[in-house]
Amino acid sequence: MSGFWSGRIPELAVKVEHLLLLIRFGINNSMKVAVSLPDKVFAEGEVLARRFAVSRSKLYARALEEFALRHNPDALTAAMNTALEAADDDSAFAKEAGRRALARSEW
Repeated sequence: MSGFWSGRIPELAVKVEHLLLLIRFGINNSMKVAVSLPDKVFAEGEVLARRFAVSRSKLYARALEEFALRHNPDALTAAMNTALEAADDDSAFAKEAGRRALARSEW
């Protein structure tokens, strides 16, 4: 082949293969799973999804993220550190609140 396509077929094949992988595994880096839930849990999930105006997938993803964070102390500490760094409050109020909290804590 000559002209425009000369040497571009392998490059195009790689792009097509990449696109097919994105379609197969999800463009947004998400994994589809099938789970069985008790009817009561499913019904509660439906109510919460409507209340928060999110899809079931988003609701269950958030719930699993929260569960994982709650049961992984290192991740919880990292999340708290990130939140504290974002706040970065050096006000007198924050310093006094921290001092009082430390005074009530057992060492």
